Formats: sequence, structure tokens, C-alpha cells
Amino acid sequence: MEPYADPTKQLVIEIFVRDAARSKGFYERLGFKVLDDRGAFVVLAWEGCQLFLDERRGQPPPAAHPAANVRVMVADVDVAWARARAMGAPVLAPIADRPYGLRDFTIVDPDGFGVRFGTWPTAGSGVAPAVSAPVVPASHDAAGPFGEAVPADR
Repeated sequence: MEPYADPTKQLVIEIFVRDAARSKGFYERLGFKVLDDRGAFVVLAWEGCQLFLDERRGQPPPAAHPAANVRVMVADVDVAWARARAMGAPVLAPIADRPYGLRDFTIVDPDGFGVRFGTWPTAGSGVAPAVSAPVVPASHDAAGPFGEAVPADR
């Protein structure tokens, strides 16, 4: 069966934000690219994968803890960590080597949504690979801690 949509557009997270311009600036400083800016609706991209910002003024203040986060995989998470710290992004989980096989950190955007940056371990990094990964379809090489496909070279 042929996919209905390009994989980078099949599942897109849309975040309701109180101020699209403020949120766009936050994500741009993290390294996201702006594909389309219609004022109250902004399409961002990270390596071809899209993230939508949809302005909804009058929303309540963000919760104390994000209900969800989006994970962004990067070649060097320490560089992303330095960028997030330099811009003063609120930290939910500081950078660390995790038992699920990633080196990652999570920050919080201006509307309380979590943004997690991570890197798969490299030989000699001291990060243990994920254990007891769930079974995934044969079209994938392996699975990450939440069942996502992980290329064999990672």
C-alpha cells in the first residue's frame, strides 16, 4: 500500500500558542527554519519535518509541567544544549546520558510545550543502548524506547 502523504508531512505536531511571533522567534533561535509565516499561523521545519504554530490568543497560562514534548534528533546534542542555555530557555530536564539509550535534554517553549533534543550514542560515549526494545515491523531496523524506528547505523 502506497503512503497517502510524504512521511515528513504525515504526522505533524501543531502547537497552540498565545503569541505566534514570540514562539516563532523561540524556535528560530533553536535552529528551526520558517517555511511559511501567515502571522497567526507559522510552519516551521527541522530537516524536512514540519511543526505548526497556531496562534490562539486568550489561552490560559501554561501548566507547571508540559503534557507533551516533541523530540528533535541532532548530531551533537551538546551544541543544541549550549544554544538552549545561551538563549535562556527554561530547562525541564538537563542534559544527561539516559538509560533508554539517548543523551538528551528537554526545555520548555513560551507556551509550556516541551522540546527535547537528543543524540544516539556513539562507540565509547558511555551511553548504553536501549534495552528490551519493542518489536517493530520488518521494514525497520530497530526500535527506540517508545517504539519509533531507529536506523541500524545508530
